[in-house]
Amino acid sequence: MVDLNEAKEIVKNLLVKIQNRFKQDFQGENEESFERLARQYRAQLVRLFWKSVQKWSKWDDEAPVLMPDNTRLYYRKGNTEILIQEFAPQIRLMKFVGSLAKRSHSTASLPPEVMSEIYHYSLALPYVIFIFKFVKGVYSEVRCMFCDRPLKRLEEVPLRPYLPNIDSNMVVCLGRGFEENERSKLVKNNLTQQVALILNYFWHTAYSDEWSTHFWNNREHFKNSDKRLFTFEDWQETSVENPLFVVEDVEWLKSTDDSFGDIIVRMIEGDDVDFQVTESIQQEVFDDFLKELSKMTKESLETIENKMLQDMIEPLANDILKGIINNG
Repeated sequence: MVDLNEAKEIVKNLLVKIQNRFKQDFQGENEESFERLARQYRAQLVRLFWKSVQKWSKWDDEAPVLMPDNTRLYYRKGNTEILIQEFAPQIRLMKFVGSLAKRSHSTASLPPEVMSEIYHYSLALPYVIFIFKFVKGVYSEVRCMFCDRPLKRLEEVPLRPYLPNIDSNMVVCLGRGFEENERSKLVKNNLTQQVALILNYFWHTAYSDEWSTHFWNNREHFKNSDKRLFTFEDWQETSVENPLFVVEDVEWLKSTDDSFGDIIVRMIEGDDVDFQVTESIQQEVFDDFLKELSKMTKESLETIENKMLQDMIEPLANDILKGIINNG
């Protein structure tokens, strides 16, 4: 008969064999799977961190995204993206209502039919700067300003735009027509498409006498200082003679606001980037990683259990019988 101590020794030997076999099979079953899973999530984590620090480029799921033509600067903070577009001096065919085109000052009176009539002019423009703001991949606002030379430093102060439908802080008013008919056409995260649609709408609209503080200030300024820009007729005539006069010797009014850089800072204020990035990393990477690891471990243990039952039942039974026979 097998006594208690001998039985303990037999069980101990069996447990050692089981433990060694378990370690061997578990390691072999999961060595490649663990490495593959770790590499998968390491790549995702590196990409997410890379995107979080890449404030000067835009990424989709695979690679950097090319910016629209005429882009001078792209900057991102959290959910907010800033895009600066600069357009070189050019002549543009533009449309103005009579209340702008045919009045010498904002309080002048004209017949209603003249006030509402649309007039077309081909006007030379200096460098035109647009600063776009996007939030969560969708257009939020755009600001417009003039410049008499290419933008070199963000510390420069912009010139007041000699155009209507632009607020005192240089925010462009695209009007009800844009909100009702065009906004739904914007493609989220496609900055090139959004910029093209907005600029096309801006340049082809008929400018009205709304949000026109900069326009009337410029007209009053040029009334006394530069007759070439006092009326649209004079402006158009001079544009035909010399399209570059707008950057050669025109004394444009400077903005009373801060520099380009200060404007950008104000546009991105309030974005809770740090909290959102941290939360995103936790939700998108670590939570998913733990779920996948738990699932994989459970499946691996089930596989090992089945293999151990199939491979070790008979050898263990023989060991027990041999122990009993040898001691019987």
